Amino acid sequence: ASAEALIYTAATMPSPQDPAGANVLPMFEGFVAYQAQLLKSQRVVHLAMETEAWRRTVPETTPAAVSSFVESRRIVHDRDTPYIQIQFVEATPELALAGVRALVSAYEKVSAEESSSDQLLQFATTQRESLGARL
Repeated sequence: ASAEALIYTAATMPSPQDPAGANVLPMFEGFVAYQAQLLKSQRVVHLAMETEAWRRTVPETTPAAVSSFVESRRIVHDRDTPYIQIQFVEATPELALAGVRALVSAYEKVSAEESSSDQLLQFATTQRESLGARL
């Protein structure tokens, strides 16, 4: 059995100078490719295996369980698209769905952490430039 999820990555983001407006992300294709790599990362795999969705179905995190989890998932990103497809193949539909849910949950957590760090860095850079202009 298999389960799938589709992640859409927007090509724009709010601007600190104009929160209501939106700026097109530079090098968008590279950004989406990075998001796909993030989904494949060990960090996301380990976080996924710690989610309640996954722990309810497979409570162990042995090396064999991690290996099985990695082999069951497939992350697909076609160039020039804003979509990343997550597929999870397991013996039962419930286990496949738990795998997809766990990956999406872990990805959202890691992505939010990275976005928060990026926004903080961007704010600090803007403040530094503003202070430099006033001096």
